[in-house]
Amino acid sequence: MNERRTETLVVTLVTVTNLLIAFFISGVVIWALGEDPWFALKTLLYGAFGYDE
Repeated sequence: MNERRTETLVVTLVTVTNLLIAFFISGVVIWALGEDPWFALKTLLYGAFGYDE
């Protein structure tokens, strides 16, 4: 049981780390293009979760 828990923890940590690295690299690319990465993230999240109706 403990081995399975450790494996699940490792998979979760790898997934979260990959997402954070992807957001960081995307932010650097957006910033290098001369745009605001925070505005891009806000727009991405707004588009992903829809509009307030």
